Amino acid sequence: MSSSPDKNSIFDPSKPKKKRHWSWSDPDRVDPHEALKHVMLKMRLHSLSNSGSTTPHSESEPDSDSFSPNPVSTAPDFTAMLSDELLLNVFNRIPDAKQLFSNSLVCKRWCVLCGKLIPSIKLLDWEFLESGRLSYRFPNLVDINIVPASIMFERNSGILLSTKSLEVYLNSGVLETEGSFVRKEDILDSEAIDKGVRILAEGVGI
Repeated sequence: MSSSPDKNSIFDPSKPKKKRHWSWSDPDRVDPHEALKHVMLKMRLHSLSNSGSTTPHSESEPDSDSFSPNPVSTAPDFTAMLSDELLLNVFNRIPDAKQLFSNSLVCKRWCVLCGKLIPSIKLLDWEFLESGRLSYRFPNLVDINIVPASIMFERNSGILLSTKSLEVYLNSGVLETEGSFVRKEDILDSEAIDKGVRILAEGVGI
């Protein structure tokens, strides 16, 4: 007499159920909430990678992504599925404004979006203003300090004179300025400053 297989053994509730793993590889099944989590993870990992030492990376040191089973750098960028408005909303909720500068280094799109959320900067390079890149990089500026960029001084000096509105690097040449910390020839001429102000006014729509 042949014995039929036990049906209960197939549907045994005591056996652990196999979980069906959700994969990023299927674009039709991407969850918007998971995509948003991916944005925050990418921001956090990028922040951690820039919070360490500023010395060049040593070849003997392992990459930070080597400990991750799914490194973000090699994974597809699913943040591209999110609209600019949603990403701006995420970036705008970051409490530390300095984090925007770190996030802007992730990719070109993040650079443009984060630049829209920065209202004030201190300009250090006058050529950055004359090239027109300042208005493109930061289109919503309302407060721009151009004084540091209008003074030409050696930035590799180890002496820094700092006030509320101005920082000047000093060298041995300050002894020849008759008590002044900035020489007249180190200041941009009025024509160059007027040209830069006009470019700035046109860029911000004044």
